[in-house]
Amino acid sequence: MAKPIVIVGAGQAAASFVSRHIRLGSAVDVYLIGEEPVPPYQRPPLSKKYLTCELEREQLFIRPPKWYAEQGIATSFGTRVESIDREADGRVSGAEIEDGEKLATDHGDLIAQVLEGADLQYDALPWFWSDQYDCKLQIAGLNTGYTNTAVRPGATDNSQSTWYYTDDRLIAVNAMNDTPAYAFGRRIIVANRHPPPSEIANPDTDLKALAD
Repeated sequence: MAKPIVIVGAGQAAASFVSRHIRLGSAVDVYLIGEEPVPPYQRPPLSKKYLTCELEREQLFIRPPKWYAEQGIATSFGTRVESIDREADGRVSGAEIEDGEKLATDHGDLIAQVLEGADLQYDALPWFWSDQYDCKLQIAGLNTGYTNTAVRPGATDNSQSTWYYTDDRLIAVNAMNDTPAYAFGRRIIVANRHPPPSEIANPDTDLKALAD
């Protein structure tokens, strides 16, 4: 019998894991533990829309609170995990919560598909976004070690994107109020294409054509 999976931390990544686990039709039991007394919710809209009364509380939840029980997911919200008990082989055998109770678990180091036997490696391109009121920041890739950049104007006065290169190799795109530049830039990097900086800086260059 397969050991159950315990997810420590009820954030957006945990909600994504649980959803994929269910879609895969896995028969392995899942326990979701979170220190906050509520199920996983969207973080960015919390300060931008909820606190300004643009969103209702229920709209923040990634899934309705009752959804987890309906899907057979055991939850323990408002519970802090104090320690993790590891066996000699490096696998997790239990997590101790603040009242001393110990929950059995089979810890997965990768995503839900790997727990179901898929031979996968996590090699996704890093990305990030932040909604700062009237400024939307979106980042694809990491600009660590860049040697030169190309700045591309956006479609509006307060939009632009910066494209980072290590020599002739495109490694990252930072976009400000320019979602198309971010989206196409991400596709270009994933496709391992490296258009010259002068071509990127030219506002007449068709990014979609470079990405396709």
